[in-house]
Amino acid sequence: MKFLASREYSVLELKKKLQKKFSEKNDDIEKILQFLISKKFLSDQRFAEIFLDSLLQNSPGGKIFLEKKMKLRGISPEIYEKIFTEKKIFETEKIRAKKLAEKKLNFLLSLDKKKKEEKIYRFLISRGFSFQIAREVLDEIF
Repeated sequence: MKFLASREYSVLELKKKLQKKFSEKNDDIEKILQFLISKKFLSDQRFAEIFLDSLLQNSPGGKIFLEKKMKLRGISPEIYEKIFTEKKIFETEKIRAKKLAEKKLNFLLSLDKKKKEEKIYRFLISRGFSFQIAREVLDEIF
């Protein structure tokens, strides 16, 4: 319970943490996890919502980036797709991409237009935005 007092964990994260600390008690770990889930002390849904808010605030990225982060935490596609829809992630993707591109553009003032476009395009792709979104943002900026 001490682990859960400090922050939310996904089921997978807590399982790994407990296995690391108590490697010889694997059956007990499963029972503990099931108990925590049944009492609603542990919830992938709740974790995913909080984690998504944190990601969007601290390191905004595109759909691909967000999906990857969720998968790494053991969140199922059904859960994160539902949350993405509820929070209108797809509708705001282009807005987030444009903000990031404009911010990046401030650091590329000395480059010519073609180089700026190339760097911003690669940057947006690396942040998990689709090729289409990156292209649309570039068309708007340049």
